[in-house]
Amino acid sequence: MYELLKPVYDDLQKAEQEKQLILQEMKTAFNDGTDEGKQKAIDLRQKLDEAQVKVDQLNATYQSILNASKPSSSPAADFLPTPGTDEALNDGNQAKSEMTRAAYDALEPAEKMKFVKSGGKISD
Repeated sequence: MYELLKPVYDDLQKAEQEKQLILQEMKTAFNDGTDEGKQKAIDLRQKLDEAQVKVDQLNATYQSILNASKPSSSPAADFLPTPGTDEALNDGNQAKSEMTRAAYDALEPAEKMKFVKSGGKISD
């Protein structure tokens, strides 16, 4: 996972630094005290907004990767059957011997292993 997160994190840090440089340039222009300086700062606003959007997008990407790498999104998922499996359809009273590829792919890794070890078959 580190190999996947590191480039996104590096890009996020670079984008944040670029945003801070634009912000500093705006402050310097405003502090100039001239009308030209104020106008320059106002003109930089769009560039700052674009930099902020980039930071937000990279941050959202980083968070999505981080969240997707978690084993399950809910502690209850470790105890409840996955919808669409025989275990869920039969209330866990009997093991399912066959399921579709889509239902199998939706299972957590431990559930996949349990299904295969119990002799389950995957149909396409």
